[in-house]
Amino acid sequence: MNETNPDELIGARIQDLRTQLQMSQADVANYVARLMGSPFHQQTILKIEKGTRSLKFLEATYIARALGVTLEELGGSQGESRELFMRADLRARLVDHAFVAAEEAVLALAREFESSWEFLEQMRSNRPAGVSDEDVEIAQRNLNKALNMALADFDRLISVGFKGRFAKIQEGLAGESATE
Repeated sequence: MNETNPDELIGARIQDLRTQLQMSQADVANYVARLMGSPFHQQTILKIEKGTRSLKFLEATYIARALGVTLEELGGSQGESRELFMRADLRARLVDHAFVAAEEAVLALAREFESSWEFLEQMRSNRPAGVSDEDVEIAQRNLNKALNMALADFDRLISVGFKGRFAKIQEGLAGESATE
């Protein structure tokens, strides 16, 4: 084993943990496949343990769960491999926080549109002096334009920004799974 190859270090650690638990490679692969919701083969575990195939972060989280350890424990005390898992775990947390922040921003925008709509409804029913039907219609058209622009931006963001990028990642993962 090459002491500086993180793939070999992690692979050896997985093999050690698996054999301590008296689990077969197929047992671990089946557990990971159930969590992933897609095929994951015993041969893949073999390649990971031998260090001939790099371990992806999501796979590492599922393998750690199968072995009943944390990602940090899966990385063991080997400096480089442990550091890789720590960085991957930090990145996963940052992505999670980014999704939460994005969700909060979308909900805040939705609340603003709802508030604006409620205000317009109040203007229609209890119109203050000096506000004409035309003023209310103009405000309604402007709100409708803003809402349509926001929906178009969301559609573009989701279809181009997320779906397009996620589809590429899924294609890559599907291609890798097919070759294993």
